[in-house]
Amino acid sequence: MAAPVPISVTVSLMSGRSAKLQATPETSVQDLRTKAAKELKIPLGGLVLQNPQGAPNATPLDEEATLSEAGVRDGVTLSATVRQVPVGCSRRNAAFALVRGDGTVVTWGDAQSGGDSSSVYQNLTKVQTVKATSRAFAALRKDGQVVTWGDPLRGGRGGMSSHLQDVVSLQASQSAFAALRHDGRVVTWGDSGAGADSNAVSQRLLNVSSISATAFALAAICQDGFVETWGDRRYGGDCQEVRKELQDVRVITGNDFAFAAIRGDGIVVTWGKEDCGGKPGTDIQAQLTDVVSIEASSAAFAAIRSDGRVVAWGDKDFGADCSKVKDQLVRVHSITASRGAFAALRADGTVVTWGSESYGSANQQMATVLQQQSQQQINLVKATEFAFAGLRTDGRVVTWGNGVEGGDSTALQDKLRDVQQIEASSGAFLAIRADGSVVTWGNSDKGAYVKPIEMYLKDVHCIGTSLN
Repeated sequence: MAAPVPISVTVSLMSGRSAKLQATPETSVQDLRTKAAKELKIPLGGLVLQNPQGAPNATPLDEEATLSEAGVRDGVTLSATVRQVPVGCSRRNAAFALVRGDGTVVTWGDAQSGGDSSSVYQNLTKVQTVKATSRAFAALRKDGQVVTWGDPLRGGRGGMSSHLQDVVSLQASQSAFAALRHDGRVVTWGDSGAGADSNAVSQRLLNVSSISATAFALAAICQDGFVETWGDRRYGGDCQEVRKELQDVRVITGNDFAFAAIRGDGIVVTWGKEDCGGKPGTDIQAQLTDVVSIEASSAAFAAIRSDGRVVAWGDKDFGADCSKVKDQLVRVHSITASRGAFAALRADGTVVTWGSESYGSANQQMATVLQQQSQQQINLVKATEFAFAGLRTDGRVVTWGNGVEGGDSTALQDKLRDVQQIEASSGAFLAIRADGSVVTWGNSDKGAYVKPIEMYLKDVHCIGTSLN
């Protein structure tokens, strides 16, 4: 039998770095990804086949398929996505909890908000994800157990609990946690006034698929898309008025005061504090059709429709009025919110902002700069309470908003190169570079100061132990 004919495949990162690899048509996609990860010295999340125009398709190649089965031919270029580092952070919390490639956790920022995890450090192994309330963290391990730390009144019990076993996901309000178990049941803890007390609905919390939160209430999507809520009724903890409309619900988004649910037919159902988005006017409600996603500031919502247009509602002081930029809000791909402003990322890589300048909405000068980014497209936006950061396709970062809270990264531009990921706390940003190093900026009391733990932030990918 003749030996397989070798083929040449180039794997390229969005930043422009690439690796030219030799393989055969019978090589698996997974083996090629692993080989590319070692060559590029960075964990890769998946490989995507580029179309003839050079743009990548949306769907990653099947890892179990051979290159031949996946349609990979000699001389093609594959786009590679970088495996994201799990980071526990929140617009409500002034600390970070980063999961390194070896499953250990590094924490920093405000110690009273969970920035000090020394009391539970030995239990923080094989961690998959981390969630945050305003002053505590909960880490989900691969074995389904949960480790908590921080303020006990806000969910930071400290250590592990026998009640938190076989957990598959976590959610958090401002002061309470909810754990979804493998059997579809829910366990809650923390501040009873913020959703920790779920006794009234516990018997109905069956076959739960996901949980969402406002500041002081929680909402669960149960079997067949029905919804159960609990917590402070003023913050969305009571959905009785719209219960009949909450059928076939696919996704729920919460701001601090209200919930917005997208049904299977694209219609949006809202409840909670009326002037914060819980009850849009009839003109807005009529526009909330064919909705595919919703983002929330503290007291407003912004929805993206299937036609790429945007509908905003809620408190105008927190971004509910997008009328001044409505004509620019076309072909919108995603939306990110600070406490009181929104940033919409369009398909051409440009950003459109609206809302309060105090919360990071770009002024006229900065808006012009963001429009000029089209030559180096922005592909991701994150926000603190008062500022935004955009990750460009060339691995550089652009920031705007309150300088103290992360809106000014001028002094760090030499370090902000080859960035693969950005995350945000309430007042600081972190950037993870391709070499696994971490760069932080913003408010030193909210996570920008890392000197005591910077030795643990040199190679967060833990290359050599996590490339597979």
